[in-house]
Amino acid sequence: CNPYTDPDVKKTKKIKDNLYLINLMNYNLKIDFFNVLKKESTPKYIQIYSTEYEMDLKTLKEYIKDGYKIIYEYIDDIHPDISNTDEILPNIQQKYDYVMSDIENVLVVVTADNLEKDVVSKRGKEKLVYSANGVDYKHFTEIKEIELNDDFKKILSMEKPIIGYYGALAKWFDYKLVEYLAKNRKDYQIVLFGAKYDDSFDESNLSKYDNIHFLGKINYNVLPNYAQHFTLCTIPFLVNDITNATSPLKLFEYMSLKKPIVTSAMYECKKFKSVMIANNKEEFINLIDKAINMNTK
Repeated sequence: CNPYTDPDVKKTKKIKDNLYLINLMNYNLKIDFFNVLKKESTPKYIQIYSTEYEMDLKTLKEYIKDGYKIIYEYIDDIHPDISNTDEILPNIQQKYDYVMSDIENVLVVVTADNLEKDVVSKRGKEKLVYSANGVDYKHFTEIKEIELNDDFKKILSMEKPIIGYYGALAKWFDYKLVEYLAKNRKDYQIVLFGAKYDDSFDESNLSKYDNIHFLGKINYNVLPNYAQHFTLCTIPFLVNDITNATSPLKLFEYMSLKKPIVTSAMYECKKFKSVMIANNKEEFINLIDKAINMNTK
């Protein structure tokens, strides 16, 4: 389990008969847990994300030596911006290089076409699974009413179109594109929920615009309560190796909200006819206008 999102799990927590959360940050528990598993002859797997940076290659190989198979979830382009570092972290790069050569012990799961092409070019199609992101549909359709925060209620009281985004504010976010929208459509209220993943948001100076509202992080449990009030949803990302290898989870959540969607021309977004794709800033603003009209008729 993740001790930050599951702080109540001090040791173990039973979810179902064959599913448990275990707090492996508890060092003694971790040692005991893996000692017990050594005695088990049933198939054993270790699942890691391609962006995971704490486990080193030596530890990964020790798991394999102890009889584990590896499920490697290749979820993003291997790039320093993903880990918010100047260079690709050694633990990320070394594990990536290794799994691209060990077909016997490693199953690779990819979430985007470009990631799949990369894997096929290096190790072929054997033990490769394509699984794009999906959505917890009920979470975004069976919404229980709550009291919204004052900042958001103030924006709603303006009775202006709300262009909504939630997610990381990082180097792959197209701040210039959003700034262009804010300058040219001053009545539109641009709402950004999320975390400052790096310094890029502060350096963008978007906060100087009266119609751009950065409202910080929001709990996933109440996220639909806010997003349902967006006039339209957007993913204004730069188009590069990172974003073209991304299957945006928020895209499917936006769909569940039944909102018009305008995005940059990212490869995975272009797969869907319901998504309006902007190839430049002029198209972006025109599609925003079109989406607002769609939602108000």
